[in-house]
Formats: sequence, C-alpha cells, structure tokens
Amino acid sequence: MIQKITLLFFLIFVACNTKTPENPPLVEKGILDLKAWDFAKDGSIDLEGEWKFFWKDSGSSQFGKVPSNWTQYKINNSKLDNFGFATYSLHIKNNSFQQEMALKIDQINSAYKVYKNEILVAEVGEIGSSLE
Repeated sequence: MIQKITLLFFLIFVACNTKTPENPPLVEKGILDLKAWDFAKDGSIDLEGEWKFFWKDSGSSQFGKVPSNWTQYKINNSKLDNFGFATYSLHIKNNSFQQEMALKIDQINSAYKVYKNEILVAEVGEIGSSLE
C-alpha cells in the first residue's frame, strides 16, 4: 500500500522528529520506503531527503533537499526568490499501516496544508500567491 503525503507551503517546510534511530530510511527522489521499518522496534524517523518540489504553478518539478531553504534551488539557471509558494510532495511506501501514524511538524512561520491520500488533514493559515 502506498501512502501519499503532500505538503503545500507558502515559504518553507521543515519536518523533523525528536528521536533519531540508527540507519533510518531516507527520502530518495520523492519516495520514502518503509516496508522494512518497524516503528515499534526501530522508532520514529525524520522525513529528510529528496522531496519532489514544484515551484509556484509551474507544473514542472525537481527534487529538493528537506530540510533546506528553496533559495538553494534553481529553475532555468536562476536561483529562486525568498518569497513565493511551492509544493513539496512525498510518497510513503509501506506494506500496511497496522497502527495510527502521526506527523510532527515543528513550528513553521508560514501557511501550509497537509494532505494524506489527497485528503486535507491539517491546515495552518491561508495559502496565497502574494504577500497580501
């Protein structure tokens, strides 16, 4: 079963967790493979790695490192501005989720939405395409 979490941001996303296990799986090319991960035995994980990144409404994507600041990314050989909006997307692969899972989001000084399987599950603020 594939679980999909898409995070839509106005400025920046940083997701982290308090416990860091040994040799945790990392997000690679927008996919986090948890098929061999046992949360009861191995603990929680950080959602670090290469997330799929969509700048504004461009429709095209690239991979961006999370956590990081998107000003490090380039589109058409131009660095991105500090202000704007983007979508970060992550697909989580797991054979089955037999228990409820949680996503801990540290403080983000920005508006965002969190989707699970295309269903809105959390929202802070109002996402817009300008500073107003």
